[in-house]
Amino acid sequence: METKIDLKDRKILYQLDLDSRQSLTQIGKKVGLKKDVISYRIKRMEEEGIIKNYWTLVDAYKLGYIVFRFYLTFQYVTPDVKNKIIEYLVKEKNTCVVYSIIGKYDLGVFLWLKDINDFYQFWEKMLDNYGDYFAEKIFSLYVKWYTYRNSYLLLDEYKKSDRLAYEITGGRAKTVEIDEFDYQLLNEIAENARAPLIDLAERLDCSSQMVNYRLKNLIKKEVIQAFRPGIN
Repeated sequence: METKIDLKDRKILYQLDLDSRQSLTQIGKKVGLKKDVISYRIKRMEEEGIIKNYWTLVDAYKLGYIVFRFYLTFQYVTPDVKNKIIEYLVKEKNTCVVYSIIGKYDLGVFLWLKDINDFYQFWEKMLDNYGDYFAEKIFSLYVKWYTYRNSYLLLDEYKKSDRLAYEITGGRAKTVEIDEFDYQLLNEIAENARAPLIDLAERLDCSSQMVNYRLKNLIKKEVIQAFRPGIN
């Protein structure tokens, strides 16, 4: 069943798309609604499945990683086997995205790895475990990608030239150094880009001021590119 949203909902979604960590008050001022109304509308869109989650766009190249992607077409798989393969890939520590596809391929996977040898070891292990269930497989390196703002939400109230939001380039990109705390923070914020500072601080056993400082530093270093909603 299709869910209807009005222009105010679209404007809220667009503000979340620009920066999901904006406060309700900040969004309200830009949309022209009170804080409690913004809260109600966001919760409603979450409950109705319009907003699926909030995610953090991280530049893997800045951290010295290579981004690999591969696509798989299944054969001879039962639902149980398919779920086991997906679970195996999701639990792989270097996996950043696993998603289903309709078309030539059935599954797509993105990995962050330090070098080709790491990918070879992963690939060989996966084929040893599940290779018989793949009718076709293809992989490649991600050198550059573009992401776009969801400007369609505003209908005609935007400039088409403003759609390109982020350009991430690998290859010879300059890397930055971060410590173990930063990596833990990235893991936490990746799960929920709107997680309150106090919740992050509790999980990381530190002060909210510390979390706020480190987040700002990761943004300044361009490790964190954006905080965005998953819109259905």
